Amino acid sequence: MKLIIHRGDKEIGGSCIEIRSNSGASIFIDAGLELYGEKAKLPKEIENTDAIFLSHAHPDHFGLLGRVSQNIPMYCGEITESILQIMIAFNGDKFDKIDRKFLHFKSGEEVKIKDISITPFLTDHSVPDSYAFLVKTDGKAVLYSGDFRTGGRKHNCITRILNAVKKPNILIADCTCIEPREGSIKTEEELAEKITETISANSNLPVFAICSAINVDRIVTIYKATRRNKRIFVCDIYTALILWAMGKSGVKVPQITWEYVKVLSRDDIAKSQRVLLELSFKKLGFKDFRDIIYRKNTSITAEEISKNPHKYLLKLNRVRDIQKACGIGKFVLIYSMWSGYLTPEFDKRGQYRDLMGDTNIIFENLHTGGHSASEDLKRFISGLDPESLLPFHTNSQEYISQNPDTFGNINILNLSECNQELEV
Repeated sequence: MKLIIHRGDKEIGGSCIEIRSNSGASIFIDAGLELYGEKAKLPKEIENTDAIFLSHAHPDHFGLLGRVSQNIPMYCGEITESILQIMIAFNGDKFDKIDRKFLHFKSGEEVKIKDISITPFLTDHSVPDSYAFLVKTDGKAVLYSGDFRTGGRKHNCITRILNAVKKPNILIADCTCIEPREGSIKTEEELAEKITETISANSNLPVFAICSAINVDRIVTIYKATRRNKRIFVCDIYTALILWAMGKSGVKVPQITWEYVKVLSRDDIAKSQRVLLELSFKKLGFKDFRDIIYRKNTSITAEEISKNPHKYLLKLNRVRDIQKACGIGKFVLIYSMWSGYLTPEFDKRGQYRDLMGDTNIIFENLHTGGHSASEDLKRFISGLDPESLLPFHTNSQEYISQNPDTFGNINILNLSECNQELEV
């Protein structure tokens, strides 16, 4: 077996891994965009691969797939395909179209590509339907952990992996948070309590929440905090559609058909998302969603919100536009995403700087990440007990090299010494 890391072992983002058998069979795991730094490019070898497996619907893992030949089969989870196509439909200026159908795998069920065996395992991450992959060929085994955490709502997924996989030859591990971090919120339940307390302490004020629409666990967390304070959860069309797709797949998450959930869909402020929905709902297969989204029992207007704004939690990213449309003065803003987006490097238009600098806004940064904290990651690695460890999806190489005992006696691979290619 040959393992080739095309990108992703020296940064967070740009993930792209290839595994080849001695017979010449080949698979790729992910082909993602860069989060920062040099632009990501498709490796030329991908045009000759036998299949591509997508671990989850984050752009740093799927962002280059639209440039791959239609002749190459692509595999992902069923929910992942729905989320992916909704993201592309509503963010066409950010992502390439992936105009194809995926083949779907299921957790724990082996897929054979020639003489390569791939078994996906569901993990817990900040987007639903995320997977690790156990890859076997030529009598060797590599486990790719995928992006994962242990503090979410599906933490039992990690126990299942530890029970199913023993002593792989190589573990490619998500080491995003290998460096210890003090004072951070570690679990979704802890976060739900913090958000509940924040809303309760500001019972006379409107509350906005900014988070990723595809971070469905976070939507659930915010919804729980909203209901604990007897408020109504209001979201935009894009968020409502992501939740609808999850519901159609049998996952119980907040829906606009629920009594205390509403979608802002009829105002001028929702026009751009309405247009995108009208262009894509037939192709996406969500005609049922489109048929109910404008009904009075599922939707709400800015005028209705303005009559009593402190009754609501507004999960609406266009904060300034909503503030103006609803005639809102002072309010609470719960920011629940990666803090890096608040920096000038990512906040190029200064929208977050504007919000953070406004004395009429109580800005609360309340977030827990999609990657395992240091101690949990160490326990995961120790439980698998691999022959060798390849730290991946991390910019902590210096910390790892200066703290070689972090992972006990496990051999740590340094790909810079072998041109990103390993014989397993």
